[in-house]
Amino acid sequence: EGKCGGGEYSQQQGSLCYRAMPMIATNTIGGLLNDTYLTKTCTNASLPPAQKKNCVDPAWFGFSKEQLAEKLLTSVNSNIYEAPLDNRSEGLPLLRPDVDTKSIGGVTDPGFVRTPYSQWFNRTNLDYALSPSSPAFSPNIGFKQTDLSKIGLRSSWYNTFNGNMKSIRQGQKIIQSETADRVFGYYLEPSFGISFPTNPGNLAPLKASSFAKYGNLDFSNWKSSPKNVKFRVCLPSSESKIAPAKSITLRANSPYGPIVANLPLTSDISHTNCGYLIGSYWIPGVMNDDPSAMSTIQTPLLNNEYLTGVVDIFLSINGGGHMAIDWFQFV
Repeated sequence: EGKCGGGEYSQQQGSLCYRAMPMIATNTIGGLLNDTYLTKTCTNASLPPAQKKNCVDPAWFGFSKEQLAEKLLTSVNSNIYEAPLDNRSEGLPLLRPDVDTKSIGGVTDPGFVRTPYSQWFNRTNLDYALSPSSPAFSPNIGFKQTDLSKIGLRSSWYNTFNGNMKSIRQGQKIIQSETADRVFGYYLEPSFGISFPTNPGNLAPLKASSFAKYGNLDFSNWKSSPKNVKFRVCLPSSESKIAPAKSITLRANSPYGPIVANLPLTSDISHTNCGYLIGSYWIPGVMNDDPSAMSTIQTPLLNNEYLTGVVDIFLSINGGGHMAIDWFQFV
């Protein structure tokens, strides 16, 4: 295995030598590479001349000294953080003494004034007004409160469109999992929906409080209430070394609302090709959540009397394990 001159990295990681691959500059690699590890010339004799001429100090990741000297951030200040601020003699303040000189750390309560009936799962823009005692109004921060009621659609929109139909979903149609109005605690694969990554190492268990909200499902045009719900899912098998979920639950109108469906998940629908590789959507031809690994399963509804009119549906994945959900549909 060849090495970039003077370095500790094998030619399998030869992209570290070339200007053409600066995107690998992660914090981990960036913390390891510097002038003491690698020289400015790649000395592997097997490298083609076209690659050798582009060899630069990997500590620079292909950037010139002039580029590195430019300040990408001209000012970072007057912020509020939940975490305590770094000691001024270490970390970022040591590199940039001008950063966060007026900021406040260790703020556990920013002083939001919530609207009536506001809960953690149904916040809107109106729930983020600040009380006069908020630290955001201290002289060093100088925050100016805006009129939160002006966030959103203008009143003229309602003169043109039917406001009663805004965000309405037809209850009998397929609901793609990626169209959730709000997702808390689940992984979302780009262009697919709820899923899980397979290449970060051990995945932490999903929290019991996690949910995906699908708002404004309209069941008013049904002749009778739906009787069943179908899901298209992918459940990881034991060979994948990823703990599978135990069941899916649908509730009406809140994460604590009445259960309208509960679908147990069994090993006979499990597959090794569930999940996605982080970053693989950049690589042509890589298939995530293999269609052949998906299963369509159905369960009877438990309390379909709650599925009348316009209803918010809250989906939860139970048991701490993982799964992919492509879509669901009431039938």
